[in-house]
Parts: sequence; structure tokens; C-alpha cells
Amino acid sequence: MSDAPARIPVVMCTWRRPKYFRRTLRALAAQSDVSVELHVWNNNPAISEQLEAAAAEGPLPVRFHSPENIGGFGRFHFASELAPSHPHVVFIDDDQLFGPRTIRTLVGEARPRTATEWWAYRFLFPPHYWLRVPVRRGRRAQYLGTCGMIIDTSVFLDDRVFECPDRFRLVEDVWLSYVAQHLMGWTLRRSRATFWFIPDTRNQFAGLIREKYEFLRYLTARGWLQRPG
Repeated sequence: MSDAPARIPVVMCTWRRPKYFRRTLRALAAQSDVSVELHVWNNNPAISEQLEAAAAEGPLPVRFHSPENIGGFGRFHFASELAPSHPHVVFIDDDQLFGPRTIRTLVGEARPRTATEWWAYRFLFPPHYWLRVPVRRGRRAQYLGTCGMIIDTSVFLDDRVFECPDRFRLVEDVWLSYVAQHLMGWTLRRSRATFWFIPDTRNQFAGLIREKYEFLRYLTARGWLQRPG
């Protein structure tokens, strides 16, 4: 039996930015004090060969899944498969930069029934999505992105994670925050890790501005973020 430490599963989605993939592989291979394995949910079969060729030349294990485009929800499907053998999973985006101790920092913050994320906010006047403030490192949050997160994988064994209304399925970070915090009573917290985004016009974020606002309104009508009394 090997005494080598288990690799940390890192999950990301790809769509229109294959040019950054080798950079991501190098950053993950350079992590100190941890070993990682990368799981890629590729939402764009047209770039599959390009990604697979880069992975074959790279220094770490990479597993691909190339289905129809289901957006960021692909991360959740991968995480549910990993849950029986891994208590936590790390999520990153394909347009991020991070230093050599980033994954180690996230691993040190892993807790049961907890999601810890670099992109973390509290809402000032819900359901107004855009009236929000970032929380301080280590503090509790109400909303987390999925772009620098470590999370207890048991959440992905709960069927409710996959019951997001179809029209909001591209806003998976809001849905995960709602399910984990409101439905399951978990803790959401800001990480002490640091990430940077590569400036890019291909981010789907700009196309979801209205959907994010409408989704938060939809979820607050169902009890999330409402103060007692």
C-alpha cells in the first residue's frame, strides 16, 4: 500500500478559453505541500483535442468529460462522482491566476458542512443582487462564487443541488449558495486564499447580469436571506 498523500481533486469547466489551459496546468503543478489532480468538464467539444494534447504533455493527472454544454453545473456532477472517495473538492475557473500556496491554503480551510471561497459577499438589501459588499477574509458570507472554492463534497450527494430551475441553471453559484446555506444550514465563509482574473471578453458573466438579479429575487421569495419577523 502506498504511503503517498492523496491528491486534492480540482474541478474546472472550460468553454471558450483553451489558450489559458497550459497556464492553469503549470500553476497547479507548481503548488507547494500538496499534489493535485485536475477534473475538466469541457462544455465545448470543439476544443477537446487541444485540451487533451496539452494535458498529455503536462505534469499532473487530468480527467476530461465532454458532454453537451451544461455550464458550470458540470462542476457539481464531477463533485458528486468524487464525493465517495474525497471529503472535499476545489473549484477554480479557467481564467484565473494563483500562486504556489493557493491550494494548500484552501485545503487548510476545509471543514465539514462548509463552503469556503475567495469570491464571497453579503447582500445589503436583498433581493437586490448588485447591492452587495465583499466580506473580510475568514468571515461568514451569504453568497459564494465557484471560482476559488473548497467545499465538503457531501452537499453534492443531496438531490436538491441538482434541482435548480432550468431557466437559472447558468447561475449555479447562486443556487449552490442557496442550497448549502438556506436549505441545508451550512456555513459559507470567505477564504484567505488569493486569486486573480485574467481580463477577458469571453467571460459569460456579462451575459448573466439580469438573470442573477432575477434569480436572487426568486430565491428570496422562497425564504432565503429574509430576516425573522
